[in-house]
Amino acid sequence: MIEEGEQAPDFRLPAVADGERREVGLADHLEENVVVLGFYPGDFNPACDGQSTGLDDLDLFTMQKDVAVLGISGDSVHSHRAFAAEYDLHVPLLSDVDGAVAEAYGVGADDDGYLTRRAVVVVDPEGVVRYAWVADTLGDLPDVDRVRAAVEGVGGG
Repeated sequence: MIEEGEQAPDFRLPAVADGERREVGLADHLEENVVVLGFYPGDFNPACDGQSTGLDDLDLFTMQKDVAVLGISGDSVHSHRAFAAEYDLHVPLLSDVDGAVAEAYGVGADDDGYLTRRAVVVVDPEGVVRYAWVADTLGDLPDVDRVRAAVEGVGGG
């Protein structure tokens, strides 16, 4: 797993944002924003209970003008579009189908067979990782208060 203080690897991936397909990259959001990367195992995975996706809490950060949230999994853009519509998600959902970004951040495939492990990485406007968390098990969710503290520590919100 990438560690706090390291430079965040840049990337550019196909995504669904506000129902539209587009290309989204880390650098697109860095100049004026704190970026929260939410890696997750996949759309409609067993951790989704019909009411919560695990990305819901991170979606709340989008209400802050200087914070960008990006969800990343190995699912296709088509799957992301259905997932975002089903759960009314407003964060861009990026499609890392070959797992290269997950691998670069150290949250790639594990013994459970998931391409992407659940993880949260907070990146400051200079591209430095300020917070990094990865789940130990499929059902683990990040501590939103720790994510909020990291974002506020950079100046977001």
